[in-house]
Amino acid sequence: TDVNVSFVIGNVNEFAPLFNQLVYNIPVLENLPAGTLIGQVVAQDQDAESIITYSFANTTNEVVAGIRVSATTGILRLARPLDRETAETATIKVQAQDQFGATGFTTVNLRVLDVNDNAPTLTFPESFVTVPENATAGFTVATPIAGDLDLGNNGRLSFSLAGSASALSRFTIDGTTGRVQLLSDLNREAIDVYSLVATATDSGS
Repeated sequence: TDVNVSFVIGNVNEFAPLFNQLVYNIPVLENLPAGTLIGQVVAQDQDAESIITYSFANTTNEVVAGIRVSATTGILRLARPLDRETAETATIKVQAQDQFGATGFTTVNLRVLDVNDNAPTLTFPESFVTVPENATAGFTVATPIAGDLDLGNNGRLSFSLAGSASALSRFTIDGTTGRVQLLSDLNREAIDVYSLVATATDSGS
């Protein structure tokens, strides 16, 4: 006698989700608005009918280093604008977990790129400087303290001087260092006070 017997092979969760990259290196411009898409992590699972959920590893926080990850797609978005001057890099661990609890991991390295979002600072040790009447051309009148938190051209400064024609005929400023120097001899009996305005400008766009 022959008997037909049907067997149903049940699915066993043999595999954990596996990301298509062990490390994701993602550059991000600072000051982009919240909600901006910056990348995506993708994992696959060889088990049939596997459902993968993405989240940050070792934390229940929905936001890590200013980033959110979509639980269903692995898409990474900004939760807030990033500031390079506060943090230039960040390393984030992301996990992909199937419905049975098997988990795979990847690393996301963020590098925040500079934009020209900081104005130069410019101060002089003294706002009122006394210059000897017998000082000659080339005499250093004042040296500024100047800086810019931005990088590259965004933080590269040039200096200029504004004032009356008579003031500009007596004083000059080094466009690179900001050092103010005497351009020609002084005559206190003719003019005893000169007013000048020094400006620092960065080279960013």
